[in-house]
Amino acid sequence: MKWLLVILIVIGFAWSVPAGRERIQSALRPAGERLGPVLDWALNPTRRAGVRRETDFILRAIENERQMGRGFPDPDGFHEWVASSVDALNDGLDPWGQPYYLEVSRQTVTVGSAGPDRTRGTGDDVRASRTFGR
Repeated sequence: MKWLLVILIVIGFAWSVPAGRERIQSALRPAGERLGPVLDWALNPTRRAGVRRETDFILRAIENERQMGRGFPDPDGFHEWVASSVDALNDGLDPWGQPYYLEVSRQTVTVGSAGPDRTRGTGDDVRASRTFGR
């Protein structure tokens, strides 16, 4: 048990140094490639929780835009709007590398992610909606 703790401390220290991080990543890359599908499956719940936070964050940014009199972003250019207007996100992409999408109805705005299958409109999409008065 003590050895495990020592190993974890050494790895943590090496990870904090950029050159050490590169060496660790290159050493683990082959294992990561073999474990890719299993790791994806294991990480998807965490990614989904992150997407829920990000869609709420995007909806607050849309609300701020509306309060400033700018209206809703254009759904066709939504990815570019997110990438340029919402600084905290990864270039407007969800954790699976797909752009967030926007659906606007009469009073409801929905921000969504295509989810793990990377296909919009399927059951694994992560969506958040907010009602705005027009």
